[in-house]
Amino acid sequence: MSDAADARALRSLASWRAEVLAQVGALEPIGLSLLDALDQVLAEDVVAAGTPAADRGDAGRDDGPVGSEGEDVGEVLVPRGRRLRAADLAVLVAAGRHRVAAHPPPRVGVLAVSDAPQPGDQAQHAEPAGGAAAARGLDVNSVTLAAMAREAAARSQRLPSVPAEPRAIAEAVEGALTHSDLLVVAGSRAGLGPAQIAHALAGAGHLEAAHVGLDPAPEQGFGLIYAEPDRPVPVLVVPGDALGAAVSFEVLVRPAIRLLQGRRDLNRARVSAVLEAPLHSAPDMVGFVPVMLERREGVWTARPALRRSRDALAPLAPAHGLAEVPAEVVRREVDETVLVHLLVDPG
Repeated sequence: MSDAADARALRSLASWRAEVLAQVGALEPIGLSLLDALDQVLAEDVVAAGTPAADRGDAGRDDGPVGSEGEDVGEVLVPRGRRLRAADLAVLVAAGRHRVAAHPPPRVGVLAVSDAPQPGDQAQHAEPAGGAAAARGLDVNSVTLAAMAREAAARSQRLPSVPAEPRAIAEAVEGALTHSDLLVVAGSRAGLGPAQIAHALAGAGHLEAAHVGLDPAPEQGFGLIYAEPDRPVPVLVVPGDALGAAVSFEVLVRPAIRLLQGRRDLNRARVSAVLEAPLHSAPDMVGFVPVMLERREGVWTARPALRRSRDALAPLAPAHGLAEVPAEVVRREVDETVLVHLLVDPG
């Protein structure tokens, strides 16, 4: 970490996350047929017939649902904020609904700053530690982040990488905003991070770079840049190292996507697990460590999924979840209990 980063005040993860998410709102709902609404997020409560509009909080609507036999008047059949499944569509059909208002899937652009040398500069650039595969780490980052966005039910677009030059970064971001509801910019592995990217975008809008209590990704950036006079686009800037980028997505980007979708459940499912090996985190930072889980005699146990290497090109591949180490704790010992945010079903 640079001396400049060390000198900056450390922002707590809780306050930074709250500040970022407070500026992200749900996309305007659109009317969809039931089949088109599958996997989209419902924008209104669907209630049984006979409930006065004023009581439902949607006065002025004239397309209220029709209840089916056996339903209590005012009963919420399908609550807003739910991602619609086939069973929900069956309930809607039974309630006489053929169309619903749902939030469209957000368009998420993923832009990576490249470490690749520019023409004529090859002699000045040594290959990063880890060989040619590590040198292509940003390709891994952009693919990984775009795939994670799709797993979160967003329409992600992996944009061409951009050289580490302020003008090129600003032009690439400006072009990406026109077809994005949220933009994720990954810094370079060679050290061009959120602070430098925020400076490059100073002419486009205000982005704040911050030193945040998030291990292994303390350098973060966020701001709103207007794609149109009335359409601000949230821009999240994450570190260029693979593990930091992936953890940043889980902690900050994924909840922002869910807010755009109109969802209320922002967090992953969590379980408590007993450690089989110690976990470490940086002082005064909330740590997130990839772990593998196993169920033994009714108790979840956890062990680190891989070495703490930020240069790992597939940092979360073997992991079932991220173990959280509180900011006031530097080390968790064997047999201590940790909270694990599930990335996949551990079975």
